[in-house]
Order: sequence, then C-alpha cells, then structure tokens
Amino acid sequence: LAGNYADSRGSSASCGELDITAAAQVSATPELLTVADNSRQWIETDTARMDSDSREAEVARVESLNSFIEAMLATGLADDREAFAAYPTLSEEETYTQVGLSDLSSSLVSAAASASGDDRSAIISYACSLYVSPAERSAALPFPGLTTP
Repeated sequence: LAGNYADSRGSSASCGELDITAAAQVSATPELLTVADNSRQWIETDTARMDSDSREAEVARVESLNSFIEAMLATGLADDREAFAAYPTLSEEETYTQVGLSDLSSSLVSAAASASGDDRSAIISYACSLYVSPAERSAALPFPGLTTP
C-alpha cells in the first residue's frame, strides 16, 4: 500500500532492507527452490514477449530471482530443478508473471511464518521487492499467504 501511495505522489517507498542472500539462506528448501525456479522461467517468458524498451524492471526482477536461486544453492541445497518448468494453465487475462509472483510470494510468506525476527523480515522484504509496479502490488493485495486476524 505504501508503494502505491508513494508512486501516486511521485516518490518511492521501500519494502524494508533488501538482503537477497539472507532471505535465500533462511528460506532454502527443495520446495521453495522449485517454486522460485518455475516462477523465474514463467516471468522470463512474459519478459521476452515485451517491447525491449519497456522491460528494464522485468529484467531486474529476473536477475533478482537468479541471485535468490544461486544463494539458495550456495547453502548446499541439492539442485534438483527441472530444465524446463511446465507452464501453468492461465485464466482469462492472467499472465505467467502473475502466477509466478503469486506462487513464489505464497511460498515465501509460508517460509517467513516459521522464521523469527530478522530472518522473517529478510524473507518478507524480498517477497515485497518482487512486485515492481503499482498494478502488480494492487492485484496482490492482500499479500499472498497472509491472513487477516
């Protein structure tokens, strides 16, 4: 919400201190590795279909996902990823990016639920950083995986 408000005012808001390596290290599981890699591949597909002049933020997001995946693998996690992720079935007007972000965010929020303190903050800050536009952030609210009390 803060990001959308800041965008509307011509400024920016932060998701918190971003530490991709810390987020990856504390959330590294075989399941999350698979979800992150599938999401990266799906987002890459949408990015490749965009006009080259308008994909800067998408390329940065893919680079962030690559860094996250590499940091998870650096923990010693076995690399059991498939070479090609099966594409999800999309509903009308849904994109691979939307599905990838939703799946990955839900998995990250689940990982954060079992973490504490700084570890939880690192995971949530990383998940938040993946949403690069006001439209994506609005569509994601409430944040995937979070429940209201």
